[in-house]
Amino acid sequence: MGPILLVSAAHLRMPRDRRTDKPGAANNRLKYMSSMLSWAVERNLIRCNPARDVKPLRYPTDGFHTWTPDEVKQFEVHYPVGTKARLALALMLFTGARRNDVVTLSRQHVRHGVIRFEPQKTRRKKMHTIEIPVAPELARIIVATPTGDMTFLMTEWGKPFTANGFGNWFRDRCNDAGLPHCGRMAYARPARPSQPNAAQPIVS
Repeated sequence: MGPILLVSAAHLRMPRDRRTDKPGAANNRLKYMSSMLSWAVERNLIRCNPARDVKPLRYPTDGFHTWTPDEVKQFEVHYPVGTKARLALALMLFTGARRNDVVTLSRQHVRHGVIRFEPQKTRRKKMHTIEIPVAPELARIIVATPTGDMTFLMTEWGKPFTANGFGNWFRDRCNDAGLPHCGRMAYARPARPSQPNAAQPIVS
């Protein structure tokens, strides 16, 4: 236990600064050290976590690829209505749900033509429930697609997806359709004149 008491922010900056050529790896190393030191604080081995005083390296990234309308169309052509992949796409497009939310959506979330759910990311902050009118096209796709009883989207073994499992599965579907990897759905279909509320979120 002795050496850990001597660890300071300066000690943690040194391995970080040695990997400036690979900032992602440097930040990961800092993150792992911070987790270990937090564990030590919880067990009263040290008084504070010195990693909190060490900032991660900043570096430019390309971010997530934003789908274009043509890419959405390409995916839709590859996966017609009635396929699970098309349903997954429609749920994300018409609700704006993240992957950890889309895997929880089910018929129980839909009442009187409105889909309601609490975003997992902000659930602990007691944010308001999101309410979004179910677009006619989304309703048509749901009706035409086999779904599970617990969730709309189910694995091939009849179980609900985990967020990571869904992400891996959907990435494979993107690859099969000849599309770039999509870590996040970053394109929202605009509302059509015949369905003015199709993509207009309502927060209660």
